[in-house]
Amino acid sequence: MKEASALYRLLGDEARLRLLRVLDKDRFNVKELTGILGLAQSGVSRHLGLLKESDLVLEERDGAYSFYRLSPGVKDGTGGLWPLLQSQFDAAEHSPLVKADESRLQEVLRLRRENFEHVGPDTRDGRQLVPGREHRKVNVWRSLQSAEHLLDVFSHAGGIAKVAFENGVSVNLHGSFIA
Repeated sequence: MKEASALYRLLGDEARLRLLRVLDKDRFNVKELTGILGLAQSGVSRHLGLLKESDLVLEERDGAYSFYRLSPGVKDGTGGLWPLLQSQFDAAEHSPLVKADESRLQEVLRLRRENFEHVGPDTRDGRQLVPGREHRKVNVWRSLQSAEHLLDVFSHAGGIAKVAFENGVSVNLHGSFIA
């Protein structure tokens, strides 16, 4: 009885149910999950830890990142837990909270497709690349290529300005254009 009680307490939290619903779609890192769910990183990490302890979620280390996904036994298990959860997720699909989660989920997946040459939930070699600063600067630069002048106010350490300057754009750092 204690195990059943602990499981129901675990599943009695809306944030953990939202995590399970999202993790059914793909594997995600904590940063992606915070963006999808709109929750603080500390809360997402805490909930993932509890789900991991109960064997509902697996953590996969990939380089410097940890990715989380549903444990295979959750959907394949004989306990009937997943069909019950799935029916609840299906019934809630029109709720504003689930719609917002789904919209942000689709945005994360879109950004993955756009920003990575090599993407996938489970690629053949198990890798999922995460772009670094240089990759982001190049993507921003591609979108600014028609600019003749650039005022670099908000980029990290002038990185976009440097890429623009190297490509012949006059850059304004502190009020004067550099030709």
